[in-house]
Amino acid sequence: MRTTAKLLLCVLCAASAASAQTDPLGEYMDEALRNNLQVRLALADSALASGRRSEAAAAFYPRAGLFYRHTRMNREISPDFLAGLVPGADSQIVFSELWQWQAGVQLDVPLYMGGALRRNLEVTQLASEAAGLGVDATERLIRLSVVLAYLEIKRAGDIESVQRQALVNAEEHLRVVSALLEQGMVSQRELKRAQALVSEAQRAVIAAANAVELAKSRFNFLLNRELDAAIDLSSPAQWGRREYTLADASRHALASRPELAAGEKILLASDKSVELVRSAYFPSFSVRAEGGMRDGDFQAMEGRDWWQISFLASYTLFDRTRGERVATARVQRERQQIVQEQRIKQIELDVTASYLRMVEARQQHVVARRAREAAEEALRVARLQFEQGIIDQVTYLDAELAMTGASTQLEQARYAAAGAEAQLRFAAGYSLP
Repeated sequence: MRTTAKLLLCVLCAASAASAQTDPLGEYMDEALRNNLQVRLALADSALASGRRSEAAAAFYPRAGLFYRHTRMNREISPDFLAGLVPGADSQIVFSELWQWQAGVQLDVPLYMGGALRRNLEVTQLASEAAGLGVDATERLIRLSVVLAYLEIKRAGDIESVQRQALVNAEEHLRVVSALLEQGMVSQRELKRAQALVSEAQRAVIAAANAVELAKSRFNFLLNRELDAAIDLSSPAQWGRREYTLADASRHALASRPELAAGEKILLASDKSVELVRSAYFPSFSVRAEGGMRDGDFQAMEGRDWWQISFLASYTLFDRTRGERVATARVQRERQQIVQEQRIKQIELDVTASYLRMVEARQQHVVARRAREAAEEALRVARLQFEQGIIDQVTYLDAELAMTGASTQLEQARYAAAGAEAQLRFAAGYSLP
């Protein structure tokens, strides 16, 4: 009994530890990949490409089916034959109401279609692989969007906290000024200034609270949820700080970005498409077998079974559109080559731009942190001097506003650095947190 209780306790502890280690941001990413409409559309495109590949593979197999024919024929009956059946008949008669039916099985076996079947299968196979890589690219983009939207919620929330603290400070300052006014140590004008500071702080709090709600609505929209759904914000705003080099990031992007791999697949498919169109210059061979039952003709007056096997060969001697189709396929191949080169240049530019933005954002974060420390110290000194009557209210309010601005700038810089790193990791093909 004690052993069972210990085992149950261990299981509960392990479950609680696992739940404690659960990363809400990772769960939201998984939810977005399940529900986001862009991802679902990419999956549908991939399924469509896979179906076309299966259809191309099925063309290699024989085709069998049942058929039924019912035919009306005008038959001319010879006088000699008719005289043997109808005594006294000596003129030619046309039998115009003859109907005949046939029912049977038909089997078509492709032997060689000029390479069209194989080339079509190769084209659809490459297209299917490119569509799968397109799903990977879409999922990475959604992951980045979720990370940035999550950081935006936390950034807006922290700025709201700064504004609320600024409101508390402004209200405390108003209380002090009111007390000093009762003692005749300050003028009514200074009281009005303190009240104006409180009003401005209240306005800033309202704006910050609205920014938080808007960020939450955008996040829920990204996950295809109700806009007012609850959001767990316990995930850290930053992950392990990592140093990057532009050369390594560019090299990794060219080797890892699924968009480039998909472009290479499409480029190969364009090569195969040229060969597919050129297959019209070659002959094709197939075998057809038929067999079944049919009713009799006028001579036999009875039904009979029948069968036939045909070897079909075809070759197009002249088709002007054939050459035009080959030329068009070659132009499309050249166009795809240009698109791929442009895609490579764009990714290199994105990596460079995101790297420079990250470097700048990190430097701005350091500067903002130092400015926040300086403003905090200046406000502490100004508060003591104002309480001792050394400085006037205007000087103290300037220090208060500088403190609020520095705190806001610090939060802006902190989340800008985290977002810039996430964008660099996306551009370089690294995994996102």
